Amino acid sequence: ELKDYGLSAPEVYPAFGVAGNASYAAHRYGLEMPEDGSFWKDGEAAQEQLSAFIEEVLAGKREPSGASEMPPAEEWKKGEARTVVWKTLKKEVWEGPRPTLLEVFGKFRQDNDKRLDEGNRIAAALAEVAPDTNVMLGRYDTGANHIPSFLPRQKYASHTDWFFVDPAKPEADRMVKLKKSDAALKQIISFLQKQAGLSKDMANKIKLEVGRLAAEAEAKKMEEEEARKAKQADEDDDDIDAELETVGSTDAAEEKKDEAKEEL
Repeated sequence: ELKDYGLSAPEVYPAFGVAGNASYAAHRYGLEMPEDGSFWKDGEAAQEQLSAFIEEVLAGKREPSGASEMPPAEEWKKGEARTVVWKTLKKEVWEGPRPTLLEVFGKFRQDNDKRLDEGNRIAAALAEVAPDTNVMLGRYDTGANHIPSFLPRQKYASHTDWFFVDPAKPEADRMVKLKKSDAALKQIISFLQKQAGLSKDMANKIKLEVGRLAAEAEAKKMEEEEARKAKQADEDDDDIDAELETVGSTDAAEEKKDEAKEEL
């Protein structure tokens, strides 16, 4: 598929790609086309660019492409979870400006929404309780993005793994994995504490803040549900009133009809 060549705008044709061989696992290299079609405005320049692309691939000077979601348009903000895609994984995480607590998952996991909410709360709690700790919480969907060799995982695996990546460390020690998959909140916070060098007191405060945010979200959800039920009850009452008015009008019409017959 075109996405396996890292082509994020496959609606722009033609697109060019080179595969290392005919196997499913072959390395693939894609040449992205500008969406405005400017590539073809100068035929000679297009030919030169295409030739240079092929030569770079054959000479081993170009990194393999891979499936990637579109990168987020906005910059990361402290207190928010960051969606990381294949095209930004190296720049933002592996060689990024800060350590990253990385959630690696497949979006077809059964508790996906619950897990996403939990990650959002961890990011918010980290910024609230430990504002001087410059750790980004990132999330990487392996079902929609290329899986590099340093993330050993099946393409459509549905479990959740957690990693801590510190770009300041040598490559061999840069990434640490939480041993347990589908870890509970307590295990995630404990892992974060150890890898980010947080105090036990700070870790407890983060866990409490996550709990407070969860309770707040649940209370808001219940409040919205009560409001929805109240609105539905009001609408049902209005429907009943309208039906009674219709019945009343019909009865009055029947009475007038009978009176007219009697007069005749």
